[in-house]
Amino acid sequence: MEEKYDDEAFEKLQEEHEEKIIDVCMNVMKKFKETDTYRKFKKLYLNVYLREYFDEEETIRIFAELNGEDCIEEYASWL
Repeated sequence: MEEKYDDEAFEKLQEEHEEKIIDVCMNVMKKFKETDTYRKFKKLYLNVYLREYFDEEETIRIFAELNGEDCIEEYASWL
């Protein structure tokens, strides 16, 4: 890829690829929440966590999107 594209084009393609992977992960988590398996576990929290990629604010936003607002303080304190 680096040989085929200049630095700017390569970075743009890399960023688009990363966003697609994250979207897939988020969609999988959302679909999992609709399953009977998920419903069996009352305190199961879902997340897409990439330590080297997301800052704390983005990590909390994703956690809230997947789990709701009621457990964010506990999660944020864990970070």
